[in-house]
Amino acid sequence: ELPLPVRPNNLLEFRMHNTLIPFEGSALHEGLPVLNSKFGLLFEVLSHDHIVAVFTLLLQEHKLVLVCSCYTVLTHVAESLKALLYPLKWQSVYIPVLPKAAKNVLMAPVPFFLGLNPST
Repeated sequence: ELPLPVRPNNLLEFRMHNTLIPFEGSALHEGLPVLNSKFGLLFEVLSHDHIVAVFTLLLQEHKLVLVCSCYTVLTHVAESLKALLYPLKWQSVYIPVLPKAAKNVLMAPVPFFLGLNPST
């Protein structure tokens, strides 16, 4: 694992609804996120349309619950979706696999990004 070289004048521009949003400074100097998940798995289990829809919900800070019966798939997909937000970071509640004892988190009045196994 090698860190990316830091460029002093990094600038990333993102266009949304005819508005140009520049990103510069420390967020770009941290380098790309380290991802220990299988990114390809995300594209195997979700269609491109679903990935874009989930990405949009995350950008708008909605409440999002991923449901999957396989804990491994659930964790890899959640981590991959969170990594797609780069250079932004998810700042709210993130629990890739919600334990049964913590289901009351679903009633939280804040945005969250959770993974849930239907058997728990």
